[in-house]
Amino acid sequence: MRATHRLGEFGSAACAIIGERGATPGETSLPPRGLRQVNILALVSDGFGAPGGIARYNQDLVTALARSEAVGEIAVVPRHGETLESLPVGVTQVSPLADRFAWSLRAIRLVLARQFDVIFCGHLFAAPVAAALSRIT
Repeated sequence: MRATHRLGEFGSAACAIIGERGATPGETSLPPRGLRQVNILALVSDGFGAPGGIARYNQDLVTALARSEAVGEIAVVPRHGETLESLPVGVTQVSPLADRFAWSLRAIRLVLARQFDVIFCGHLFAAPVAAALSRIT
């Protein structure tokens, strides 16, 4: 029997921990007043619109992070997936590039054009690119 879950089912628990957007007063709410929100670059093998478990994990994680008041925006750079019109609020996904070199260049261009506070490395093979980008930001 195949286990299934709804988008955000696991993300809701993560949001409760880090502070969910729209939380009522008295609930956990991040960031504290006066601190700015963080911008995240997510380097993933499978992004929104891709099938499979890795894609689902990335989608759930990005959705949970996007719900946090501590997060400003998330830019997803996938190698596989589809360009979708419907993404969580605060999330953008560039069109997928399967070619590793072209994908790496796109990530470099994004980091040079925008400011990111966190680089999420969603696959072991992306670690060298993520490490290099962390030195640029």
